[in-house]
Amino acid sequence: YNVHLLGNAIERTNTLYGGLHLDLTNVVYIHGSIDPWHALGITKSTNPNAPAFYIN
Repeated sequence: YNVHLLGNAIERTNTLYGGLHLDLTNVVYIHGSIDPWHALGITKSTNPNAPAFYIN
């Protein structure tokens, strides 16, 4: 394993699944402040058909 292989794997995954620019409908993202993984989740809405909610 090396940096080149990792970069190619990331690019392939983002191409296959859309990266952070997902074209989704009827999806709701919900994250809470006590969830240790919330920093890696979608916490701001980028699509009106897939709103994101952050609960303090």
